Amino acid sequence: MLTSATSHQAAEVVITNSGQAYWVNSTLPELSGGQTYQLWALVNGKAVSIGLIGRDPTAYAAFTVEIGSSALMITAEPQGGTPQPTTKVLVQETI
Repeated sequence: MLTSATSHQAAEVVITNSGQAYWVNSTLPELSGGQTYQLWALVNGKAVSIGLIGRDPTAYAAFTVEIGSSALMITAEPQGGTPQPTTKVLVQETI
């Protein structure tokens, strides 16, 4: 479960042993137009984009988590995503 520092927001992600992962639930609010939730993995100390969730945080999504990733993080980015996070991390979890 990825959570905010205050534990008021969360996102549930299930990761299999092979690294296949699924976004299954969230309490994050729906974003306004022009924004998307972007999922990041921390790999060797660097944030690597592993997927765009879209505006609706309750929508199902599938993605792959690279072996060696140490954390998952979610930010709200401009539609289409960004190569690196440009906003604060909303929720995160060590994996």
